[in-house]
Order: sequence, then structure tokens, then C-alpha cells
Amino acid sequence: MKTSQRRIMSISAYLSVVGTSVAGVGVRAGEPPVIPPDLMPTAPSEKASSVAVKSDAPKLEPYTETISGTVLTIDMAPIPPGTITMTDPADPTKTVTKEIGSLYFSTVEISWDHYNAFLFGLDKPEGAVGTTAADAVTKPTKPYVSADRGFGTTGYPVISTSYRGAENFAAWLAAKTGKKYRLPTEAEWEYACRAGANTKYPSGDDAASLDAVAWFADNAEAKTHLLGSKEANAWGLYDMMGNAGEWAKGLDNKWVIKGGSFVADANAMRPEARLVNTGALNASDPNIPKSKWWLTEGGFVGFRVVCEPDANAKPAGK
Repeated sequence: MKTSQRRIMSISAYLSVVGTSVAGVGVRAGEPPVIPPDLMPTAPSEKASSVAVKSDAPKLEPYTETISGTVLTIDMAPIPPGTITMTDPADPTKTVTKEIGSLYFSTVEISWDHYNAFLFGLDKPEGAVGTTAADAVTKPTKPYVSADRGFGTTGYPVISTSYRGAENFAAWLAAKTGKKYRLPTEAEWEYACRAGANTKYPSGDDAASLDAVAWFADNAEAKTHLLGSKEANAWGLYDMMGNAGEWAKGLDNKWVIKGGSFVADANAMRPEARLVNTGALNASDPNIPKSKWWLTEGGFVGFRVVCEPDANAKPAGK
């Protein structure tokens, strides 16, 4: 077994036994995060967003990113260009149309395996000296107890992370690979979630269609599940609805959480549903100042990354 793999497994084992609180706030193992009404994602209006895909655009090839210094990979799926018309959160009586360029989305949410490689520096050989551009990215403070709430780490989505932690992971990945990794905008996220569908939910107009594609309050038993264990959408993206909520930069330039979560109801599975980042996500953090990296009330929040294609990227089949 490679050294990097042993180190990743050691960290996962450590996190599974040290406890299940965030920054010292007590949360028993397996205890689901409780979402008060003000933290349940809601849509700005009853009107659904609509998408139009440019069917004649060149199609890019999917690819797998290998994180150097580890055995970890991230599968990236191409998203074709198009437009999305959304309700304006600043004025729900109006709509906004956004152009979406060709883009890659990670096929699943970022896992604890990936996040721990960033958090604990598992990409660097033991005893290594010197710094790289990736080393210069500020890392979150390490939780002295586990932030996974006992749900699982290996193959499970990272949760409890703030948008800063998510942003810095993307910056670290960009520095390691030389590619344009970042978090998605709200328009990009909704467009990719819909994957060309203009129904109430990307899976159909009936909430019963959600069971095949989403881990949410009706079927998740108040815990996260292995990534990719439900069906993918038409563009090969898993867990866009349910499992962990996902950070995106909102139309109103606010950080928002999209996609509902494993403790959110069916209404939160609508692509338009959003939860604006507020102090309520850290209400019970006893630290002053409160953590910039970990969310005491955000045990349902994770993220995925996008990558802007290289100008020289070859279309599929070329």
C-alpha cells in the first residue's frame, strides 16, 4: 500500500473515533443536524427556472483529475453551453437570463477523502521541505473532533464546511493542477442541475420522482450517504439534489446553499431553492470570533467544484 493511501486511511480512522462535534460544540454520533425554518432552503418564487441548451455546440470530453501526491481522483463531466432564465432574488417579480459557457462539473460532491488531503496536507510526502503554490493556500483550522457527525468519511460528502473552506479547497486544487477550478455560480449550478430539463424537479414534475435521484428527508434517514449511490442526471452528475447542500455564488452576489440536503424536504429539492449564508449557520459556536471554517448548524452543507475548460481543450471525438 502506498504511503499516501496509508496516511489517508489513518486520517479517516482518526476522524471516526475522536468524536463528533464541530469546534467543541456537542453533537452526538449519528445525530442529524436540525434545520430550523429559517435555515430551510426556499425558492424566491413559485415560477420555475427554464433552460435552453445549445445543441450545436462542440462537446467536450469528460476527464479524471488525479490529485498529485495522493491516490485520489475527481471525475469531471462536461456541461454544454446554453442559457438559463431565473427569478431575480432581489425582485421576485422579475427574471434574469444568464449565458452559461462550456464548463466541467465534478460528478459528485467533494468527499471527506479529498477535503482531508487538503486539510491535513496529505498530498505532501512525509518530511518534505519547501513550499509550492498549493502550500500557500490558507487551510482551515483543523477540528480537534470530527465534523462528519458520525455519518462516515470514506466516500461520503464533506459537511459542516463554510464557503471559505470550500473556496480555499478549489484554490488549492487549482494551484496543484494549473487549471481553473472554483465554486460554481448559482446560475451555473441551476443550469447543470436541470441538465436540460424544464420540469418542476429535474427528475420530473412529481415529487415521487425524487426518490431515484436524491437523498432527502423522505428517504435518507437523517444521514449522508455514499456519493453516487443514487441515479445521475442526464449530464452524469450525481447528488445535485439531496445528500449534502452545495455552496454557490448567488445571483445577488451572496453565498447561497443549493440542492437541499439529506434533512431537507421536497420543496428544497427544486433547483430554484436557495439558502442565503447567514450567522444562523454558526449560532451555537461558543468561540469568539466564531469559526470561519466550520458550521455548527451547517452539518448538511458541502460543495462540489467546477473547472473552466482550457481554450485549447479538444471537442469529443477529435
